[in-house]
Amino acid sequence: MNGRSGVLGLAIAVVVSLLPAGVGAVPIALPPPDTSQSSVFQQTQNNPCVIGNPSCNNPAGFAFTVLPVNPSSPQITPSPTYTVGQITTLLGGNTSFFIGIDISQAQGQAAYTLNSFTVNVGGADAFQFTGPIDLTSSGNGFSDALLKTIDLSSFAGSAPVIFTVNFSNDNGAREQFFLVSSDALPTPVPEPATLVLLGTTMAGLGFARRRWRRTQ
Repeated sequence: MNGRSGVLGLAIAVVVSLLPAGVGAVPIALPPPDTSQSSVFQQTQNNPCVIGNPSCNNPAGFAFTVLPVNPSSPQITPSPTYTVGQITTLLGGNTSFFIGIDISQAQGQAAYTLNSFTVNVGGADAFQFTGPIDLTSSGNGFSDALLKTIDLSSFAGSAPVIFTVNFSNDNGAREQFFLVSSDALPTPVPEPATLVLLGTTMAGLGFARRRWRRTQ
């Protein structure tokens, strides 16, 4: 490497080191096509809203932002300001969680579009989902999608936390954006075909064991 290349490489390294770290990308998880499996998480006091409609069932002292009726498009709505400690205490000490999204779009209308969802911690955007992505549901009281995973373990308990949603084409009932502890993952329920296969396999193992005993 000649002297000029070395100087250029050092300059690039210095510039890169001065750039701000990227925002943690939060992927979205959609329910499988089988609608019987789409009802996973429900908004409850243990899964409180940060942004939602008046029916949100939150514990005392944990406020949320009520979405407007007939919102503009796009609609940008922030949550109240929480602290990391307030959220982790509410989640039983767990520092990682998902955002459950329960939408209720009018039948026959264009799909609800989630443009972005940001989690600002300590004055900086620490986690962000960037769309747009279209979501369609007439409302079932459960999560139609999950944003995951948000982890607050590296932040001080006193750090402020603000959630902000940006969406378009809202023409049904108001949505709910609520917290779900990552420890609350449901146990997968085997499909009927899987249960039949498992039963057949166990029966075959039992038969083979009995036959082996008779030959001994």
